[in-house]
Amino acid sequence: MKYSWIIAAAGLMPLTAVSQPFSTNIGYTTDYIYRGISQTSEEPAVQGGFDFKHGTGWYLGTWASSLNFQDDSGAHVEFDVYGGYRIAAGGAGYDFGILYYSYPGAASSLDYDFIEAYAHTSYGWQYVDWTAGLHISPDFSAESALVYMVF
Repeated sequence: MKYSWIIAAAGLMPLTAVSQPFSTNIGYTTDYIYRGISQTSEEPAVQGGFDFKHGTGWYLGTWASSLNFQDDSGAHVEFDVYGGYRIAAGGAGYDFGILYYSYPGAASSLDYDFIEAYAHTSYGWQYVDWTAGLHISPDFSAESALVYMVF
């Protein structure tokens, strides 16, 4: 089990230099937890993604993870696509974007796929970094109501 932490930590480091427009990530985790709920029934997951970052602040990316809902949904993979704009000004950072979560193979009647808009701001002072964000989804996790998440 201790090896999974080493692999997961290595997955957090980009495989290309930070100044490059493309980066990749890959990892292995002992449990994929999304907003407090295990997406793998407390089992390991393999995860990875690709990102493109333009010098103007625009970015696009993909990310995927193995899943185990222990049901007959047919969903065994989460595949996300996102894009947005990130800028730094006056010591603060701002990030605005859209994220699409998809679950290929899941029965369409389950309505697992959803879209989410987000806005984050961050500020570093001394040895402390502050971050706040708002996520809004009109169709979060098969619900028909508008959902807000603030952190």
